[in-house]
Amino acid sequence: MANIARAFVTDQELLLMDEPTGGLMPSAISKVQKALEAMAEEGVSVLLVEEDMKTALECADKVYIIRKRAKRPS
Repeated sequence: MANIARAFVTDQELLLMDEPTGGLMPSAISKVQKALEAMAEEGVSVLLVEEDMKTALECADKVYIIRKRAKRPS
């Protein structure tokens, strides 16, 4: 949450976030989502890496899914 607040104060155009909701309680996840929405309204672009698909889909305008392919038998 402190890093998100710092991004607001420093007037960033782009914010890179890696698993910002990892280990947070649901109420805190909701606050992170609201902060991301507020940033988007202010014109901040956010690149979000998130394993929680529900959170990613609720926060994003565009979603890209990267999955690991199974190894082929040799």
